[in-house]
Amino acid sequence: MYQWQVVPICRRQRLDVRSEDLLQGGLYRKCDILRTKFDDGFLKYARLYNMDVEPVEFIVQLYGCPLSCWYCYVTRSGVWGGYRLISTNELVNSYEESSCRTFHLMGGAPALYLDHWPELAHAVIKMGGIFRSDFLLIEGKYSKEVLRQLLHKNTLFCVSIKGLASEEFLRNTGVRLSKTYLMRMRRNFDRIYESGINFYITVTGCSRSNVDKFKEWLAAKYGDGMVGKVHEIKIVRYKALGLGDEGERGW
Repeated sequence: MYQWQVVPICRRQRLDVRSEDLLQGGLYRKCDILRTKFDDGFLKYARLYNMDVEPVEFIVQLYGCPLSCWYCYVTRSGVWGGYRLISTNELVNSYEESSCRTFHLMGGAPALYLDHWPELAHAVIKMGGIFRSDFLLIEGKYSKEVLRQLLHKNTLFCVSIKGLASEEFLRNTGVRLSKTYLMRMRRNFDRIYESGINFYITVTGCSRSNVDKFKEWLAAKYGDGMVGKVHEIKIVRYKALGLGDEGERGW
């Protein structure tokens, strides 16, 4: 059974998280999507996929991320903080105790752990729950076999794009959009599409002209139906992004 590297909710994050939403002393948290300022499109697309969803979800944060997005409300301490090794059974038991319907496996970059998603997803589904998580497309080479194991009516995944041009990507993530990254992103997106899993796409901090070009590219390559899967996210300034743990601003 896999041991997940789970990072507790850090001090800075707690500025934006209600104390009653902290679970097991802050090892996990729950979130009422209808109450948050951040709309990542989950409820909208879950309903379009005819999923029986509720707005309150159980959230687990995993260690590590290849990006350094300046607006990340998880903060560096929440991404790279001291982690605890938690087994799949322990995660599922805590999820059951939360009484939430949706299990949201977050990061950082949760797809760094993609090979182990099926073990957790199948356990959540067996309990009648919904499993969701997020792709950045650059974490590594996605396995076709693993993606196919995630094909289920009670799973939904967000493909998160942080920039549609090199300058946007660098500005938003602190990382250069190299040819290697771009090729990996396109290859991984093809594999997600070909797997048949339920997914939608978010674009964050991207210009209107680049979003329009992206939609045109999606329609030309995958069909007009893909355009409707694009959800634009506005960057929200969270309290956690103010004074940092060491007295610095932001990251």
